[in-house]
Amino acid sequence: MAAERLEELRAGLRRLERVVVAFSGGADSAFLAWMARDTLGPAAALAATAISPSLAPEEERDCADLAAEWGLRWVPVATDELADPAYTANDGQRCAHCKSALMSVLAPLAATEG
Repeated sequence: MAAERLEELRAGLRRLERVVVAFSGGADSAFLAWMARDTLGPAAALAATAISPSLAPEEERDCADLAAEWGLRWVPVATDELADPAYTANDGQRCAHCKSALMSVLAPLAATEG
C-alpha cells in the first residue's frame, strides 16, 4: 500500500514536470521536496522558504542547510504576512491568510522557475 502511494506521488510529480515546493523544513514539505528532486531531478524541483519576521533566523538556516545536504535547489522568498491585518488579527483563519501570502509570492516564481 505505501509503495503504491509513493508511486502515485511520483506519477503526479512527473505529470507536472517542474515544481516549486513551499519548503518550511518540516516533515511534510521536506518529504515532498526530496521526492520532487528524486523524481524530477534537481533542475526541475525548487524548494522555496518564506522569509519574514515571523520566521526565526535559525529556521531559515535549517532550511538552507537541509536543502544543501539533500542537493535541493533552494531559494528564500520574502513574504510580509505581518502587514496583513487579517493575519495579525490572529483568528482561526491565520494559517489561511499566511498561505495566501505565501502563494502570492510562489505563483510568479513557479511561472518562471517551476
